[in-house]
Amino acid sequence: MTELAARRYELNPGVPSIAGAAAHTRGLLSQSRPDLEQAAAILATCPRPLAAAAALEDLGCARLADGDRSGAVDAFDRALRICVGAGAAHDAARARKRLRELGIRRRVHSLDRPKLGWESLTDAELQVARLAAAGYTNRGIADRLFVSPHTVNTHLRHVFDKLDIKSRVDLTRAVERHSPPAAASLPASL
Repeated sequence: MTELAARRYELNPGVPSIAGAAAHTRGLLSQSRPDLEQAAAILATCPRPLAAAAALEDLGCARLADGDRSGAVDAFDRALRICVGAGAAHDAARARKRLRELGIRRRVHSLDRPKLGWESLTDAELQVARLAAAGYTNRGIADRLFVSPHTVNTHLRHVFDKLDIKSRVDLTRAVERHSPPAAASLPASL
């Protein structure tokens, strides 16, 4: 696995998420805290928040094993915030559990997100919905967000279910309804 990640990085040196994944796998395999710190730092700059959260969680475990309790709490806290922001309830619950095991309690209000309606959409679902409403294909959305078309399809299915809509036309109408109004243009000669 580490060789595969390293090879992908060699083939794609300009893609930070691949560099982060390579550092993450290297850190896990060799139990290297510096590699995990590098992975967390790189992945924090990438459009894959859950990859960053995973690296932070593993970094927290490494810091804890090294006796760095406050460093572990910081890493788990950052992972928790990312998971909550992404709407990843299961991952957020795991990060909260790790913090509870250290005697830290965190109340997370965003996990109480409604189940239906516009407010129920996660940040990732909103991004996909807006791009789909703008006319992008699933492949175009995937390329733009650096995710797989399967991920785009999953997000769209969730959006359609949460908004109780059946088509991209309905989606476009919903996005337009919830977008800030465009500034009205005034005639040049007043």
